[in-house]
Amino acid sequence: MGMLSLSDVTVRHGHRTLLDGVGLQVTRGDRVAVVGANGTGKTTLLGLLAGEVAPDAGQRACAGDVRVGRLVQEVATHRGQTALDAVLDTPQGVRAQQRRLAELEQAVADAEDDATRDAALTAWSQVQEAFEAAGGYEAEAAARRALAGLGLPEAWADRDVGELSGGQMTRVALARTLMDAPGVLLLDEPTNHLDLDAITWLADELADYPGAVVVVTHDRDFVDAVATRIVELAQGRLTAYHGGYDDYVRAKAERVAAQRAAAARQEREVARLHDTVARLGAKATKAKQMKAKLTQIARMEPVAVDDDRVAAMRLSLPASPRSGRDVVALRDATAGYGQQPVLQGVDLVIERGWTVAVVGPNGAGKTTLLRLLAGDLELQRGQRWLGHQVQPAVFTQHTADQLDADRTLLEQAQVAAGDGRVDVRAALGAFGFSGDEQRKSVRVLSGGERARLALACQLLHPANLLLFDEPTNHLDIPSREVLEQALAAYTGTSVLITHDQRLIRSVADHIVDVRHGGVWLHPGDYASYLAARERGEGLQETAGAPVASAQPPDTAATAPHAANAGNGASRRRVEAERRNARHRATAELREEVARLETELEACERERDQLEAALADPGTYQDSERARELTLRHGVISERADELLARWEQQLAELEAVEARFDHAETGCV
Repeated sequence: MGMLSLSDVTVRHGHRTLLDGVGLQVTRGDRVAVVGANGTGKTTLLGLLAGEVAPDAGQRACAGDVRVGRLVQEVATHRGQTALDAVLDTPQGVRAQQRRLAELEQAVADAEDDATRDAALTAWSQVQEAFEAAGGYEAEAAARRALAGLGLPEAWADRDVGELSGGQMTRVALARTLMDAPGVLLLDEPTNHLDLDAITWLADELADYPGAVVVVTHDRDFVDAVATRIVELAQGRLTAYHGGYDDYVRAKAERVAAQRAAAARQEREVARLHDTVARLGAKATKAKQMKAKLTQIARMEPVAVDDDRVAAMRLSLPASPRSGRDVVALRDATAGYGQQPVLQGVDLVIERGWTVAVVGPNGAGKTTLLRLLAGDLELQRGQRWLGHQVQPAVFTQHTADQLDADRTLLEQAQVAAGDGRVDVRAALGAFGFSGDEQRKSVRVLSGGERARLALACQLLHPANLLLFDEPTNHLDIPSREVLEQALAAYTGTSVLITHDQRLIRSVADHIVDVRHGGVWLHPGDYASYLAARERGEGLQETAGAPVASAQPPDTAATAPHAANAGNGASRRRVEAERRNARHRATAELREEVARLETELEACERERDQLEAALADPGTYQDSERARELTLRHGVISERADELLARWEQQLAELEAVEARFDHAETGCV
């Protein structure tokens, strides 16, 4: 039976129609994930379901005994209460029932006659029964479990809400909504500010939720873990899909392909009818038939084709110089804020070509680590070293503050790209800024829009080291998938803090786990990292410094070293002989590696230019040119692959020869 429904609902915002005659029914046990691009009206849809937004047309219906609850992010009004009390103090919650019981107990004590006392006792019994049925005696323990599950440290549950950060307040608000347990639970981006463990906990809770859940989210793995049905909001229409996220992607692709085929058939039919009208128009006796054909054309409803931004858009990151093998390193690094260190004794080397995902609990020091790698935070002890020809690009939650408010979006992106020869307009489109939007002033953008623009600009800037802190915040699913494609094809080095598990699984080949004041480098993908954690590997909490039960690879060999002591003539002569021998043994290989690098870089530049041209819709107005570009792209891509394979082979031989000399110099065999 339906608990909540929308029927033929239309909502307009100015001249724009956000929802156009949509319908949705929510029944007990439903787990509905609402997906769609930014700005399509998903939050408006939740407002309609909550009864907070009135439709311009259509109806909302809610069963009489069904309570609808919506996540309210603002809990600052609970300053003066502990986080635990804020969670329990809802209109239907335990604290309200406890206050009512206390009021009725006082009424019993103050009763001046038996009738008044009996009435108060009866009311007290009813409230007491409801309190027990709602698990009132276990509620405090359940609330503490919810706060801990959502990543709020146990000690913080008894702190004043006013002492919490914005992210911590959001977790309190989410725990409060879950504890209130409405029949229909409405959640808008609930995974914001949650770490990976908290997202997993929340997904498990929602999967077992006794009522119905409608959640707006851009987290694809969260959709898979929670949803029984996916509803896409696009172009004012709702389309339902069954199955997981990958099933939705396949079904949508098939739907769009069928729509395009139908639109093409309609276009051909219209052209045929116009041709018939033209022939009939030349004959005065055929006026009636001509009018019939024109009426037939006028009555045709254009076939709507859903937007498929991901399929149409690719983002190629600009080429940049190849860096040295060791890109950035920390040696015995300790850092923090004030007198309290956040990370202690960190040894870490990031090598060329790695894509590193930084994971760990909120507050463990992930951002601190990224700031150390970027050189943006002063070390309290230890060393940071940046490799040869490394050109970093850094994105943080404050990067948007550096945008020039007086520029247009297009101007800001062009400045970021420099002469990187990338399609700036296509890049902006990949992050949801298309057409006339690109000529808007940066000044009028919302906070989320500024963050998206800042990320696009950082990706346009030529760099061979990307250091990104939560790049998927404020990105819709199409933009996340464009970013994922770009990072997967990126030939440089990237270090990402992200809570998007699908992005981690798709691009990461190394995992850095930050917790208990230390870091653990896992040399493998996310699946193997999770398996290692299951086996008990990784950083464990101890009374002293952090220790790893499975030690990370020794980074001392690749970290920068101080010069060896000694300056005797004999020592200098031996060292010179070794240098000469090394030079003779490696000279030919070095020349070949350098030649291959130069040729490979030229190939990659041409391939980037071809991909930028192929990403431009205007290219396809000239079918012959499009065909030539496609053929050339295939040839140059094959050549680049051949050069890369030869370069890797030659480089491996060079490194093997140099390793033999290194071992000989250190007395190793």
